[in-house]
Amino acid sequence: MKLQKKSKSSIEININNKNDKSPVEGRISPFVDDYYHLRDQEHVPATERFIREESRMLMTWADLQTSLRISDFTDWRGYTQQALLKWCKRFEFVQESYNYAKRRIGARRENGALFKEMDASTIHRTLGYYDPVFKEETVFLAKLKEDARPEIQTVIIDRFPTIADTSTTPLRSPEEVAWAIHKSTMTEKSAGSYKARTIKEDIQE
Repeated sequence: MKLQKKSKSSIEININNKNDKSPVEGRISPFVDDYYHLRDQEHVPATERFIREESRMLMTWADLQTSLRISDFTDWRGYTQQALLKWCKRFEFVQESYNYAKRRIGARRENGALFKEMDASTIHRTLGYYDPVFKEETVFLAKLKEDARPEIQTVIIDRFPTIADTSTTPLRSPEEVAWAIHKSTMTEKSAGSYKARTIKEDIQE
């Protein structure tokens, strides 16, 4: 069997691309995805075998009594929770492992609140994310509370007319009112003194 001699150009290409992880033309790449590795701070390829191992490790980790948040697992493994969710959409076995981990964490957090080992108010704020049953009950109770709330009706009451509204004469200022009273008083005094003087004069006559 005669071996074909490689050309110089092909050798140079292989040397220059020795770190290239892209699939070779004519071959099926074993890499099905890539993710950003937090500690290496670069994108690295991922095979289906690697993702399946991570899926199994997630279930094993979820059984630990100290496992309370999935973000702790993804940070420990060196990738983000968004990468794990992306694998959930693509691979059914990852989604099932993810659901299992949420159920175990949800049960552990709820038991901690029931037995007063954890703060109930803190646990209840995020328990719906881990426990779908708790989420459904919370939504149901909120809807009942909203339906039981009395409906607010707006009633418009017409304002009764006042003297100022019905009168065509403009209102007088306080100074004008005081002057009118003073003027009326002076007129009455003048009329009274005139009458008294007239009667007196009549008597004298």
